[in-house]
Amino acid sequence: MSQGEIVNRSGLPDRLNDGRVDPTGKRMVCGGCAGSDVPLKVYTCEYDKDTNSLKHSPLVDEIRITNSICWSLDGSKMYLADSMKKQI
Repeated sequence: MSQGEIVNRSGLPDRLNDGRVDPTGKRMVCGGCAGSDVPLKVYTCEYDKDTNSLKHSPLVDEIRITNSICWSLDGSKMYLADSMKKQI
């Protein structure tokens, strides 16, 4: 089971487009490709041993197509590209 806010708010065919494990190896950061006019979010996903579930929380609001999630060498900064906006 997954816990957290509803990931596919539009109910349309949005899809996972990119995902990476963070430098600590404990969380996955993932984003999607919007199949609608509703912007997506980038989420962190972490397994909770106590509840035996995947917890996800929003990290970035309003992104259209995530690409190239990566971190600085020291792991303190995350970078990602929004292909629709042509921004990093």
